Amino acid sequence: MTPPAHSVPEASPDRSTEVPWDRVESFVGQLTHDVRNGLNALELQLTFLGEISTDPEAVDEIKRIRGTLANLTKQLQAVRVSTSAVSLHPFDYPAADFFEDLRERFERGQTPAKHAFEWRIAVGDALLRIDPDMTMLALLELLANASHFRAGDAKTIIEAAVQGEMALVTLREHSPQPPAIPMEDWGCHPLLSTRRGAYGLGLFRVRHIVESQGGCFAARYDAPAQTLVSTVTLPAASPS
Repeated sequence: MTPPAHSVPEASPDRSTEVPWDRVESFVGQLTHDVRNGLNALELQLTFLGEISTDPEAVDEIKRIRGTLANLTKQLQAVRVSTSAVSLHPFDYPAADFFEDLRERFERGQTPAKHAFEWRIAVGDALLRIDPDMTMLALLELLANASHFRAGDAKTIIEAAVQGEMALVTLREHSPQPPAIPMEDWGCHPLLSTRRGAYGLGLFRVRHIVESQGGCFAARYDAPAQTLVSTVTLPAASPS
């Protein structure tokens, strides 16, 4: 008697779903908390070992491990901040002062590359209706990306001007070819990355900060000019 054949179940349909972002925030927050507890415990153990070690080589190795732990903690905190909700407190802020501070902070952090950037700021006495600290972080992220991916010797141009009730910030970067990720999707899909140590959260946070203030973030590739063009609009007003 032939035994009955076992039926093979049909493949189940794709049940993948999008996870709500608040659940991602909660998950990353809890994960950060748990991992940092472990890192803190390792730091205490290394402190103890440093106190009882007399071998110079061991002491030097402990210092290197502590430096690695510090970098891990910093990186973990950066991911935590990048996934957390944006809390904004906008108020009127002089546009000229804001862009002067932006240039100073960028050049302080990008000293070797600062001469590769050309600033064209023409905002007069206009006021920006923004959260200066959060907006500063967003624009610094764009400038850091431009510095990291800079191609050739052509300068990157940063322009800022006020047009009516909006301030327009334009970043023009030389690029022989368009980026791998379509520019219309920049900042729309978090957790996509194009390089090691990056998690696709920077532009996502830029877009969130800008749009939460009534502004707009967009990017396009100018093929004839071989130029990446990123634009940020921010609410502005002339002083009364």
